[in-house]
Amino acid sequence: NRSSDLWDQTVCLWDLKKESLLARLRCSRPDGDSPGLEGVITDLAYSPSRNEFAYSSSDKCIYIRKFAKQAAEMSICATLQGHEGEILQVKWNEHRQCWVTGSEDGTIRLWVEINLKIVGLLILVEWD
Repeated sequence: NRSSDLWDQTVCLWDLKKESLLARLRCSRPDGDSPGLEGVITDLAYSPSRNEFAYSSSDKCIYIRKFAKQAAEMSICATLQGHEGEILQVKWNEHRQCWVTGSEDGTIRLWVEINLKIVGLLILVEWD
C-alpha cells in the first residue's frame, strides 16, 4: 500500500498491487470543534512498527493517525505541537523509535514513541 498527500487536505491510500484507491481521508476540520488540520499537508510518513502515519502541515502541527483500510477508522491518535513555523518534513526513525520533524522555524525536533514528547531539539544557525 502507498499513500499520497494533496494540497486539498486529503490523504489518499493506494493498493499498488491492484492499482486502485483504497481510501480517501479528508483531514480538514468539518466544524470548529473537531480535530483536523487548518493548513495544507506538506509531508507524509509511515511507521510500520506502530502501524501509524503522520502528516505535517502549514498550520505548525503534526497529526498522527492509526493506519486502517477504511478512512472512517483512521482517527487522530496524537497531535504534535511545538514548532513556531510551517512544518516542512516528517519522518519516522525506526532505529530511535521517534518521529522527526523539520520546520521553517529553523528547528528539527525528535518526538519519542512513548508519550510523544520532544526529546531532542536541533536549532539550525546561519553562519556568516
